[in-house]
Parts: sequence; C-alpha cells; structure tokens
Amino acid sequence: MAFWEDLRKEAQEWIQEGDQLIIGGDVNDEVRDPTAETFFLHLGMHNLIFEHHSPDGAPTAFFRNTNGRVMDGLWGTANISAVRCGHLTMAQFHP
Repeated sequence: MAFWEDLRKEAQEWIQEGDQLIIGGDVNDEVRDPTAETFFLHLGMHNLIFEHHSPDGAPTAFFRNTNGRVMDGLWGTANISAVRCGHLTMAQFHP
C-alpha cells in the first residue's frame, strides 16, 4: 500500500505544478482491477493502451503468469494520448 500512497503523493504534486505525466510499469497489481483503475482516475489519468486496444485479452507480460492477471500498464494525464501503441506476445520474448 505504501507504493500507491507514495506514487499518489508525488503524482499529485507534479500535476498541481502543471506537469503532464506518463506513468508506466509493472504495478504488481491487476491493472483492470477497480483499485488500480480508481487510483489513476482520481489523478485524472487514463490508460493509454486501452484507448486503442481492448482490456480483454491484454497481455500478461510474464510467461509464468498462468492466471491471466495483467500487471503492466501505461497511463497519461488528460492532454496525453497515444498515437500508436501495441504489445508483443510472450513468445516473442521467450521463444
């Protein structure tokens, strides 16, 4: 929980200063879960990948992940949008 609180505090400061943010990475949580979605929504951020690709069938990004949890994401503040985006399958990383 400390991770989310630390990130929220820093992101709020940057946004209040007028910065546009892109936050990406493995958040060690299901990005489609209401906890993660609400976290970024309260910051006024949206999922850049899900603007162009359905969250259904999103890649799990780890070849040992057998439960289908999507833990990698990319979010941007309101004025940021992805022009093009995509993902590689795990087979492309681990042949």
